[in-house]
Formats: sequence, C-alpha cells, structure tokens
Amino acid sequence: MGCKECYVVGYSFRDEDILGLFQDAMMMNRQLYLILIDPMAETIAQEKFSEYGERVYRISEAFTEEATRKILKL
Repeated sequence: MGCKECYVVGYSFRDEDILGLFQDAMMMNRQLYLILIDPMAETIAQEKFSEYGERVYRISEAFTEEATRKILKL
C-alpha cells in the first residue's frame, strides 16, 4: 500500500529519469492519483501520462490562492 495522491506543482517532466519514476509509480500503484498544477497541465498530462486517464487531475494555472482552493475541492 502506498500513497493515494501526489501533487506536482510547476514541473514539466522534461527529465526522462524522473518522468520514469512517476510513470512506474502510477503503474505499480493503481490507487495513485497525480494532481498536476501548472499552466501547461493539460499538455503535460496528454504528452506524459495519457495512459492513466482519469487518475491524472489537471489544474491548468499557476500555483495561486485560487489554485489552492481547487485542490481543496478534490
């Protein structure tokens, strides 16, 4: 049993080794949800995590007070 949520703020996963760690974690822990907070969250999700569909939440804005409110509603 591992964590169920992982929040990633402002990271685009350009480093393939780090991307691989996140993809492996998503594959090994089917209860894990990834929450991306970044102005390009939709693009990042489509390009890097498309196979995980509903398990990747996208908050496509900068990390602000408003973004924090959206996180708290999840």
